[in-house]
Amino acid sequence: MGTRITRQSLGLKNWTPLRLATALELADATNNMKTNHCIGKWLSLSIALSALAWAGQVHAANFASTQSGSWGNAATWGGAGIPGAADNVTISLGTTVQLDTTRFTGDLTVNGTLNMYNNFLEFQGTTFTNNGAVANTTGGTLDFNGVAGAASTTQTIAGTGPYNSGGPTAAVRVLNSTTVTPASSTILDGIALLTVTSGSSLSLTSALIINNASVNINAGGTIAGAGVLKTQG
Repeated sequence: MGTRITRQSLGLKNWTPLRLATALELADATNNMKTNHCIGKWLSLSIALSALAWAGQVHAANFASTQSGSWGNAATWGGAGIPGAADNVTISLGTTVQLDTTRFTGDLTVNGTLNMYNNFLEFQGTTFTNNGAVANTTGGTLDFNGVAGAASTTQTIAGTGPYNSGGPTAAVRVLNSTTVTPASSTILDGIALLTVTSGSSLSLTSALIINNASVNINAGGTIAGAGVLKTQG
């Protein structure tokens, strides 16, 4: 008769429990791997989304002219680069900055002279202030295009400086369903034409004085508010 082979004869007394334990351990290990994989994917996605959000943020820089010159010349701004759409710009007293092409800007304060030079300035900040002069040797257009270029936002115009220094006058347009609110005591002196386009609004909270200019309210554009629009000349 042949020799009977048993688990005991092979030294496998605990074979079945060992096999069950190994299976459970493998199942647990598999589940842990799946969990860790999901956590890893979630963390990677979170990091990627955070990076995109950070990259999408626009951080405004502050520029002030240190000498007269072209807007597109970094030396005009003390070598600090060239202002862009989100940047806050000051044209310093005693300096003249000339537009060299269509330019976009954030908040803009003119204490010196801004020469439009027959170009477009797309204003996308909160407040445009003319305490100096807007010179227009060959004309030019100032567009209120909404904060950060977004429709249905509110921008402010301020100051009493002239808009026709040195030659032909500038045009001012309110575009992109923007609401423009003049600050107290604002005077628009010498602009060629103030145009409020369809969907946009001029909101008067106080008196606005416009000297030597025409006002054109396009169909769908509005003038609203408790303030008074005074035209002279």
